[in-house]
This record gives sequence, C-alpha cells and structure tokens, in this order.
Amino acid sequence: MTQVALWLEWLFLFPGDTLIARIAPTPLGALLALGPRSLGSNTSAALSMAVWLVGIWALYGFGIFLVDAVDPTYRAERRERGLAEAAARRARMARERAIHRSRLYRRAWAWMVPSAVLVLLAALGMALVKDVL
Repeated sequence: MTQVALWLEWLFLFPGDTLIARIAPTPLGALLALGPRSLGSNTSAALSMAVWLVGIWALYGFGIFLVDAVDPTYRAERRERGLAEAAARRARMARERAIHRSRLYRRAWAWMVPSAVLVLLAALGMALVKDVL
C-alpha cells in the first residue's frame, strides 16, 4: 500500500520535476534558484499542478474539437436547445407565479368580503343601537 502512495506521488510530481530538471541548468534556473534540491518540493508540486491543469484543459479542448469534427452543428443545436429549455422554464415560472398570485388574491378576497360584511353589519348595528338609545 505504501508503494502505491509513493507511485501516485511520483506520478503527480513527475511533470514539475521534469520541468525543474530541464530549467535548473539554465540561467533562468539560477535566477529562480532551482536545483536538485527543488525536486519533489512545493515548487515542483505547484509546477506539476499547473501542467496537469493545462493538460486536462487541452484534453477537454481536443474533445470539443473531435465533436465539432464529427458533427459541426452539435454545439449550436445544444446551445439552441438550452436556450429553448431556459425560455420554457421562465414561461413555466411565470405561469406558476400568476397562479400563485391569483390564488392569493382569491384567498384575500374570500377573507376580506366576509370581514367587510361583518364590519358593515357591526356599524349598522351600532347605528341602530344609537338611534334606539
């Protein structure tokens, strides 16, 4: 198990160590203070991470290139489909908001009318009581 971890570490640090080994003997290596002690260091890890990210980005770009080579209209169709789905989602949300508002207004109306009737009846009753007294 320890060997597997060491192999994975070596695999991750390999690009950075290779760059350091190539740059160290040059004037740029002297300027950056790169040497044999830099192998497997944080500098190597940072360089390796950059190389791995650029490599992954390049593979992604190559995949997009292959998709475009096989079907040039694929990305345009996918973009149009996404825009249509977004428009449909916005329309559905607008309908749901309208339904929610109409339900809210009906509830408010159903609550306000009986309340208004009760207030009017109470005012009428007060007026009748006032006239009687």
